[in-house]
This record gives sequence, structure tokens and C-alpha cells, in this order.
Amino acid sequence: MNPIRHIEMWVSNMERSMAFYKSFLEMLGWQQVDANGFSCDGTKVYFREVKAPIMETLGPRHICFGAAGKEVVDNITKQLESQGAKILHGPAVLHAGGSYLLVFKDPDGYILEVAHKE
Repeated sequence: MNPIRHIEMWVSNMERSMAFYKSFLEMLGWQQVDANGFSCDGTKVYFREVKAPIMETLGPRHICFGAAGKEVVDNITKQLESQGAKILHGPAVLHAGGSYLLVFKDPDGYILEVAHKE
């Protein structure tokens, strides 16, 4: 199998973004591997602070992180709500028998999802 090796995300404030992502990625089994990134099962997400205007563009709609159970999604929801994160949808079941998911934005407006599929 050839997994995605890494995803680089541009952020406006490294310290803020690292704290935000750490608050939920570690609940999903990701580990902080250096000052600017997290890794899980061979895939790394890392961040680069860039001084550029935030603008809407065509590109990925969102990134979805898998959760081991509904309770993990619920715990992440509570954590994000306590931080004042913008929740867009959920937690909720999507379609009958589908995924239990939460959709939210990071501090720079990236749309993220955490989902558990029974």
C-alpha cells in the first residue's frame, strides 16, 4: 500500500495552529513528531507559517480524520467547543447506518472532519 506520505498546511500562526491540532489529533492516536507536525500510520500532517492573505480557492473541500468510536467524536466536540472552535455540523449520523461525524473549521478556516463508521 502507498499511503499519503504527508500533507503540508499553510497557517497564519504556528503556535495557535499547533495547539489547536494537538487538542484533537492526539485523541485520534496521532503523535506530535516535531515542532510543526503530527504523524499516524505513516502519514504526516505538518504546518508552515506563511504571511499570505487568506483567500477562498478551489482545492480540497475538507480533510477527514478517522475516529475509533463515537465517544471519541463526542470528546473532540467538547474539546473544540471549549476552545470556541467554529462547528459547522454535528456531531451527527450522516445517512442511515453511516458515519458519526463532526465538521468544523480550524483557526485559518480549513474545513476538517472527524468521523467514526460503525
